[in-house]
Amino acid sequence: MKIKIDLRTPAQGNEALAELGARLRFLRKEKGLTIPDLAGRMLISENTLRSLELGASGVSVGTLVNALYHLGELDSLARLAPVDATLVRKSRKQSNAGLKPVRDDERDF
Repeated sequence: MKIKIDLRTPAQGNEALAELGARLRFLRKEKGLTIPDLAGRMLISENTLRSLELGASGVSVGTLVNALYHLGELDSLARLAPVDATLVRKSRKQSNAGLKPVRDDERDF
């Protein structure tokens, strides 16, 4: 299966995705799982899993999270963008503070 290079993604980004895919493939094999095994557990197609393992940029972040969960590596996500979790929670609370529920007369459907 050949993966198209996404020209919107910097070359370093494509390289990082390929490396991530290789790591996921290694983890899958270390767990003794085949592509059909893991894809079945994830409820995705085998081709989607192959694309993830090849570093395709079009595979969703949700699919990556799903794979990490089933490989027992979900905690590794915290290392992707290392920021103190308390600062993130505080920032989210502040950004949500100004949100108000939408009234029925404001709905446009």
